[in-house]
Amino acid sequence: MDEGPFRTAQTLADEIRRKAFHLLSLLYLAAFILIGYPRIIFWMSLWTASLFLLEITRLKRPGVNETLFRLFSGLARMEEKKKISGALHTALGILLLFYFYGTDAALVKAGVFYAAFGDAAAALVGKRLGRHKIGSGPKSWEGTLACFLVCLAIGLWLGFGPQASSLAAATGAFIEFLPTTVYFNDNLWMPLSTVFVLRLFGN
Repeated sequence: MDEGPFRTAQTLADEIRRKAFHLLSLLYLAAFILIGYPRIIFWMSLWTASLFLLEITRLKRPGVNETLFRLFSGLARMEEKKKISGALHTALGILLLFYFYGTDAALVKAGVFYAAFGDAAAALVGKRLGRHKIGSGPKSWEGTLACFLVCLAIGLWLGFGPQASSLAAATGAFIEFLPTTVYFNDNLWMPLSTVFVLRLFGN
């Protein structure tokens, strides 16, 4: 029996669940709006520190690790079982975004939206429509293009100029395209790098 189509559908379904869960990062933006800057820095720091302690605990205690992976089955990637998960990288990226750009609400919104929607577009389009792989890795030109277009639309929608929006979108697509390693995670660097470009070239 050929299980190829089933496995592809299952992989896509898992990716959809992961990205839907990833969109919960929009709650960070809601907290930023409701609590306000600079007070949000304290609460975001507390939350990030809590996630860090949880990550260290689960990595040092196999029983806790197994329980959490069963609880979040289909949401966490198997390769995250032995390393820091994307949840902590996301929280740290958003915390630094608030810290460095908290006085400019438009930049904060852009950073959160890039991280939430740009990354999701790349993953979902890449899984469903990706036919032209980039090198030997899982990334595809279709997914990278989807990330660029979504980020471009976000920049323009938030009122940034075409040049700044295009450069920020290209930066976001490049960051998403890079392979995840122990030292590099796009959840951390996408909001920071794209907003840096927006601020540098914004009008």
